[in-house]
Amino acid sequence: MIEAGKSYAIPSGNSWYTLDQRTRRETVYLLASAKRLSALEALLDASAAAQPAEQPQLHARILAEIRALNQVRPFATSGERPTRIGGSRRDVLRGKDVGDLAFEISAQNFYSKIFTIEHQ
Repeated sequence: MIEAGKSYAIPSGNSWYTLDQRTRRETVYLLASAKRLSALEALLDASAAAQPAEQPQLHARILAEIRALNQVRPFATSGERPTRIGGSRRDVLRGKDVGDLAFEISAQNFYSKIFTIEHQ
């Protein structure tokens, strides 16, 4: 459960998202909801347990569910600018607090943001 007024790091602690050696576009979906997203959770669980041949269809269903969730939320602004992610390498933060790069997110019932990383 997320508490109002408390700061959260995603991922938590000293964890980092890491990219493998394959260069491609990487996409991270951030979703936060006041209510459980049971249908999405079930699809994610099914994908994690699926055989490799079943995963593309499940991934398509997951993306369709995320798009459907985004259709029902009211937009605060007409369009968003790309979000600058804190650098291209972990050592960019040497001697700094990752919190210096953080920004506050506020929403009523649902929030989503898609981060795209051009992994070259």
